[in-house]
Amino acid sequence: MLIVLTGPASSGKDTVQQRLLQHYPSLNRVVTLTTRLPRRGEHDGDEYNFISREEFEQKVKDGEFLEYVDFSGDLYGTTKDSLLIADKEGEDLIWRVESSRAANLEEVLPQDLLDKTVVIYLNTHSWDVLEDRMRARGTSEDKIKERLKKDKEDLEKYRGKLENIVFNEQGKIDKTMEQVTKLIDAKKGQVPT
Repeated sequence: MLIVLTGPASSGKDTVQQRLLQHYPSLNRVVTLTTRLPRRGEHDGDEYNFISREEFEQKVKDGEFLEYVDFSGDLYGTTKDSLLIADKEGEDLIWRVESSRAANLEEVLPQDLLDKTVVIYLNTHSWDVLEDRMRARGTSEDKIKERLKKDKEDLEKYRGKLENIVFNEQGKIDKTMEQVTKLIDAKKGQVPT
């Protein structure tokens, strides 16, 4: 099974992912690559594999990516090895990606993997909450404006392809997790073993 977790910046994707990894012991993270610098508390190989733009561009030339995107001047991508090989080995995976990539999975994933995929879009009831969360983690005002603009555009553009929207309300993570695990368990019930 593949759980795709997406949503705007600061919607709680990292928190939900960590809780899912605890809730489902057989679940493994797909670690994507990025050229952006690590944020406070991030470590190479945990949240992302941090590499130089030159290394990333070489991997593009070598055809190593399943998908990649340029977002706010930083490159993000998923290598074929990190996802498809793990799936072939029967691993249950969680993949945290940008909304534009989550909405277009049919372009990059084989049908057998799509059939066992659930996409969950995390959001809040207020863009102000997202702005406050980004500010609290030290994001610059310019980046906040840029990110919110992009996230609003993505939601408008891809809303029709994101059928599982879960609102992660401030201080109600248990309620969020209940909704998320319900979606995952329902999909697990549909996946042939």
